[in-house]
Amino acid sequence: MAYIVERTRKPRGKNKKPEISYQVKWNFGNKVDNGRGSETFRDIKNAEYFKTAVERAGSQYPPNFLPGGGDEGWCDDETYRRYLGAASEPDVPPAPLFREYAETVIKSLSGIQGQTRHRYRRIVAAHINPWFGDAAMDDVKAISKTTVGTWVNDLGDGTPAPGTAEPRRKLKPKSIRNIHGLLYSIVQHAVEAEPPLRTTNPCEKTRLPKLDDGEGEEEMVFLTHGEFETVFALLHDDAKDLAEIMVTTGLRYAEITALQVRDLDLLAEQPRLSVRRAWKRQEDGSWDYGPPKTPKSKRRLSLSPRQVTLLLPLVAGKRIKDLVFEGPTGGRWVHQTFYMSRWRPAVYAAIRCAYHREQDRRAGIGTDRLNRFVKNEDMEPCGCPGMLEKVPRIHDLRHTHVSWLIAKNMPMKAIQLRLGHESAQTTSDRYGHLLPEVDDQMVAAVDSFMIRGREQVAAV
Repeated sequence: MAYIVERTRKPRGKNKKPEISYQVKWNFGNKVDNGRGSETFRDIKNAEYFKTAVERAGSQYPPNFLPGGGDEGWCDDETYRRYLGAASEPDVPPAPLFREYAETVIKSLSGIQGQTRHRYRRIVAAHINPWFGDAAMDDVKAISKTTVGTWVNDLGDGTPAPGTAEPRRKLKPKSIRNIHGLLYSIVQHAVEAEPPLRTTNPCEKTRLPKLDDGEGEEEMVFLTHGEFETVFALLHDDAKDLAEIMVTTGLRYAEITALQVRDLDLLAEQPRLSVRRAWKRQEDGSWDYGPPKTPKSKRRLSLSPRQVTLLLPLVAGKRIKDLVFEGPTGGRWVHQTFYMSRWRPAVYAAIRCAYHREQDRRAGIGTDRLNRFVKNEDMEPCGCPGMLEKVPRIHDLRHTHVSWLIAKNMPMKAIQLRLGHESAQTTSDRYGHLLPEVDDQMVAAVDSFMIRGREQVAAV
């Protein structure tokens, strides 16, 4: 470990103050036999910074520091390379580009599923490489606190990447935080590499956009029974059973579309449905069965007579490993197909009246060209009487299921088990705001305290 020694030099001449310097000392490689290193600084902050850099470099001189330079020892990449050449040291191979290093890091990550690795690659390609992909991993100017901060602002403003004119969608604070976290991890990997490619992580202490209070609540859409029926009536016939079972079980889309005949026990005294698997994207972009989202997601749900009636025709004549819900051409109900050709057209018809749909058609936007809407929430309700004023996503059927259970005063613990959340705290944090009656009870309790107190004072 490196340490700092404060040294005081006697003043020369009259009316002069003592000269104080700070000497950083360390054993190379933390071994006495390897010799000792030392650097002297006039500024304690420079000394502390250098000490940290030495320790991160494995008790060696850190990259981009010229021995003997003291406070002015740090230099740019080109100067450092010239120094290495002048010192007749072996040529240092150039640092990899960020895009190359990011792929190496993602490929080396252990303990993650294939779909997570695939998602990381997509995030890097779409939101990080356009800014940093061609920069050398050790380039402290191209990848700095300033450039990282500018990049965060660009993501939030929808600003095109440098050197491009392609418009970009504005990202929400939560998405920006997730993407920044991935960049932080990749750069930190370079800091902790042996030997290190960087001495510090410029992503540290980045000022990220705040998550506004209630943002999570705004992202979730809860439908009343009537509102669900409005969308349901507009769905294509082959999508209705899937939508109804989703909203009445709360299953995730990847879970319900992975159900096999053997997962249903429809003729038992108490019919049940077992969640044992979910669709997972593999590293090569293909889809295959995998475990549900969390260990608690493996669960069994009781089925109502209505649900049994819906499911029986879907499994009739099928083998035990056949899918319960199949897409229009058989096989897996592809999420994109269900979303684009079934869900969005139904929601569009529910939120836009005939007059406004005609106006959209004339503007080149209609049910046959819904891909003009970048995301589902970009479809705006027209606000006309009788039209739905919410824009639900497919996953909002799960949220709607929870809201219906809470409206019937179902215990939060029971809801947690039904949803497959790891803890009741997760369920409470996400849906606790749907319990207004609890707040009403607290208000009544406060009033009772005040009334009782005043009665006691009046009786004295």
